[in-house]
Formats: sequence, structure tokens, C-alpha cells
Amino acid sequence: MKAAERLALAAMEAQQQKALDASQGAVRTRDKWQSAQRAQELRVFLYRLALTLALLVAAGWPFAKKRKSTYWPFVWGFIFFALLAFFAELVPYLPSFGGYVRYIVGIVITVLVGRHAIVSLNRYLKEQKLAKLLPDAQCRE
Repeated sequence: MKAAERLALAAMEAQQQKALDASQGAVRTRDKWQSAQRAQELRVFLYRLALTLALLVAAGWPFAKKRKSTYWPFVWGFIFFALLAFFAELVPYLPSFGGYVRYIVGIVITVLVGRHAIVSLNRYLKEQKLAKLLPDAQCRE
């Protein structure tokens, strides 16, 4: 009976060892899978970053050089496209701060556009004051 008990305990320990080996193998496999998944996500992020940065640079040059030319609608359209690509491609990869990234970018854009509008309005008003100082003949021209 003791020999049968020892045999049963040995068989049980062998089964427990097999179960432990299987669970450790599953953990190693899961770790390898997670590592491969992180590497793939990083690669996709880098591709998206390269595409988006190239678009932003390509939109920056026409903005700096051609925004007051005849083709200004195309320039602004391309700028909006590059910004949309930025928000669609990269923002999902940024850490989640409860949407604060989009809010901060919105605030910055609002401040920049508002400042540009104020400067333009002041320049226009200054030109109007200078036009009033000119003689009537020159104003009519």
C-alpha cells in the first residue's frame, strides 16, 4: 500500500510538474507575443511620424513662401490637410491626458489666429488713418 501511495504521489508530482512547465511556457510565449506586438506598434508609429512630419514640412514651405500668391487657396488647403493628418495619425499614439492635447492645440491655434486677426485689423486701421490724411485728389486715385 505504501508503494502504491508513493507511486501515486510520484505520478501526481509529475503531473504537477508538467502543469507548471506548461504554465511557464505560456507565460514566456505571452511575453514574446507582447514584445512583438509592442515592436510592431512602434514601427507603425514611426512610419506615421515620418509621413506626418514630411507633410508638415511640405506644408510649411508653401506657407512661408507662397501664402500671398495667386495660389493661396491651395496653400491653405494643403496646410489644413497636413494638420488633419497630424491629428488623425499621431494624436491617438500620444499618451491619454483626457483629451488635453487637442484642447491645448485648439487654444494655441485660437491665440495665433486671434493675434493675426488683431494685427491685421490694426494695420488696416492705420492705413485708413493715413489715407484720410492724404489730399482728396490722391484719395480718389
